[in-house]
Amino acid sequence: MPRLPLRDIEEALKNPAVYRQKLLLSAGGPYGPTYFGALRDTIYKFHKTNGNIVQARAYLQARLSRFLDRMRCIAMTDQFEWYAQEYLSRGWLTFETRLRVVIPLPSWVPRDLVCSGEVTRIDIVPAGGYAAWLIRSRGAQDWVQELSMPLVQHALAHGALGAPASEIQIGIYSFAEQFVDLCNYSQTEIDQARLDLDGLLRSLGF
Repeated sequence: MPRLPLRDIEEALKNPAVYRQKLLLSAGGPYGPTYFGALRDTIYKFHKTNGNIVQARAYLQARLSRFLDRMRCIAMTDQFEWYAQEYLSRGWLTFETRLRVVIPLPSWVPRDLVCSGEVTRIDIVPAGGYAAWLIRSRGAQDWVQELSMPLVQHALAHGALGAPASEIQIGIYSFAEQFVDLCNYSQTEIDQARLDLDGLLRSLGF
């Protein structure tokens, strides 16, 4: 089954022909352990234990013990502490974690093509609505202009949340920069994103 990961959309936009080959040749095989993977899994552990930071710290140290670069291990530890403190200080109720999101595609594309990704967590916003958060190791600059963001908002509105898109905010945590931000896309922006996705899929030869 061909799959277009949400995280690859910007890469595909830059050079559709080259990305088409990558998409068709990709085996989608298992990846080895990474520093950021350890941090990501620790964040899920943190939320699974209802914000138990002590358990999460112990889990992270155990995961990092298999790596040799101590400076990167320290950086991962610092980044987790930043995330945990930001989350706890915000005080929002988490509604869901590790949610797979499938982007609705045009009817003309092959039925076995899937465009999907993962939302790290969804919070209930005290003022009303939801905040859907994505995490990345780095890449805070111009994140609001990325095509995938309004597509995720649209997919959540018509899928897992079943709420108006106007009530869903999309946010990111970018760990290298310790950057966190939220955005709510208008219906006009969502419609344009869907048109841009249509154009990308045609450029990829589907």
